[in-house]
Amino acid sequence: MSGVSVKVDHSVLDKKLADAEPKLRANIARSMNRIGTMAVSDLRKNMPRDTSYMAINTTASQATQTTLEVIVTSKANYTTMQDKGTKPFWPNTQKLIESGWAMRHNPKVDRKGNELSNEAFAFLVGRAISKKGIKAKHFINPSVSTASAEFNILMRNVFNGVF
Repeated sequence: MSGVSVKVDHSVLDKKLADAEPKLRANIARSMNRIGTMAVSDLRKNMPRDTSYMAINTTASQATQTTLEVIVTSKANYTTMQDKGTKPFWPNTQKLIESGWAMRHNPKVDRKGNELSNEAFAFLVGRAISKKGIKAKHFINPSVSTASAEFNILMRNVFNGVF
């Protein structure tokens, strides 16, 4: 039986792959950072707004050639409650008053035309939350889906011609 034998010099291939890895990692990190920026922008656009605190304090970390990771976070401790909603619970109505939320949203009069203090309004809102919970706004998943689709496109471009 006759045949053809092909031998690959692995040392040359290994050197070429080793030389390409830092460039490839840099391109991936750059693409990931672009996706992080896009995700934050999309989240900010879709977030519910009152004072813009949640939007202003939503940021993305920067990927490096070493980490290849982008983490989008919000310093607003109520981001998840706004996105996913909650079951009924009794909120801290004092925080609604101290944060200025009650003052900004208080209609100043009740249904009967009586004057409504910020404290009374905060109590009424708290009672409603204790009965109904907080309705979900669902703004995170659409932004994640958009970012994931964009990431897949960018990764195809990064790897195009490499493999």
